[in-house]
Amino acid sequence: HGCVEQTTSAAFPQLHLASVVDLNSNQQKQISHNIKAAINKLGYYQKANGGFSYWPGSGSVNDWGTTYAGHFMIEAETAGYTVPISFKSNWIAYQKRVAKQWRYNNYNDLYQAYRLYSLAVAGAPDLSSMNRLRENANLSNDSKLRLAAAYALVGQNKAAEELLSKSNIDFKPQKYDYRTYGSPQRNRAMALETYTIMKKDERARQIMEELAKNLDSDRYYNTQALAYSFIAISKYANHVGGKGVNVSYTFNGKTTTVSSSKSLANRDLDIDGKATSFTVTNTGDNMIFITNAMTGKLPVGNEKTAQSKLNATITYVDKEGKPINVSKVNQGTELTAITTITNTTGSRIEDVALTQILPSGWEIVNTRFTDYGAVEANTSIEYTDIKDDRVNYYFDLKARETLTFKTTINASYLGKYYLPGIQCEAMYDNDYIVRNKGRWIEVVR
Repeated sequence: HGCVEQTTSAAFPQLHLASVVDLNSNQQKQISHNIKAAINKLGYYQKANGGFSYWPGSGSVNDWGTTYAGHFMIEAETAGYTVPISFKSNWIAYQKRVAKQWRYNNYNDLYQAYRLYSLAVAGAPDLSSMNRLRENANLSNDSKLRLAAAYALVGQNKAAEELLSKSNIDFKPQKYDYRTYGSPQRNRAMALETYTIMKKDERARQIMEELAKNLDSDRYYNTQALAYSFIAISKYANHVGGKGVNVSYTFNGKTTTVSSSKSLANRDLDIDGKATSFTVTNTGDNMIFITNAMTGKLPVGNEKTAQSKLNATITYVDKEGKPINVSKVNQGTELTAITTITNTTGSRIEDVALTQILPSGWEIVNTRFTDYGAVEANTSIEYTDIKDDRVNYYFDLKARETLTFKTTINASYLGKYYLPGIQCEAMYDNDYIVRNKGRWIEVVR
């Protein structure tokens, strides 16, 4: 999804890929393109005061998103990418202004610690605000570790060591923090970054192995947890170095040699539905770990349904509000998809995304420019992203709340098409999801 957090999370780890992964020229070009696209896109999120909104054009500043996106932009500039001229000065001014205005309450110390760390990364530390935060008796474990990293970056090693000694890396954190998109995995990744910066190599190795083991499991991790895990592990791998990868593998009777000084090397193997095998020989003098990953797409109509803590229903009506059977509709018919989403739990859920994908023969009618514009707007929607083949709605849901969404459609092209099911999910919590099965529809004369 195109919010400031997920735009940043998609690009940030790619800054560090080349230092640890054996990449061919095409992959390097694609990574460069992706990072430049993210930098350009994030320029639309920065407001006149220097902060970043969660959605482009939104009126309010997102605190964590401002620090996270700015952190990425600063590291991108360090890596040689060009960032907008006014970005850095405006962002630093905003971060310092907010840092000085900050006052402690029950949950916001990590905001401040990460903000101060990002200023240190940018070479513009706010030492007075760092000292003020360090004196707070209620600092969380994660805040101590972030602040320790900030002190280490500016050469204040005594303060950094003191904070590190007071932290408890083996604490049991809460499951999820909506305000910072945080999770135990993300917080451990930030801890790894701190231990790497402070050259605590043995402890960093233990945390890195834990993070890697978690990533290799079937557990769900949101975009923030995944991105920061990749960032921290890449920085650790680059810090400790290694002996690289030297192997040969045989597949379909052909032997190929892989030799690289980087920590990771990937090779694609084209397989089909038949049983297949390949052999790998380690020709180097260090231990090699092999991961075999397969990707593919389910056949049309065989997608998997899911439902957890959310309910969804969808009906179709004509312009007069009468129900329509969309299995077979006349070409040129305008209809409205009415989707209802219900939070079935007693807890509020934030950052929910509803994705409604259209069959190829239908087109979305943008009601802002038609007589449908008089339809009552849903004020609960925070952001609407209209694409050629789908509409994404983003919103929060109160406990037991039901919201209704109306999408106007035109049956434009003759033929038989597949109408995918709707999908609604919390963007950072996979406990909340509903996904319906699709069906075939036909547009006739």
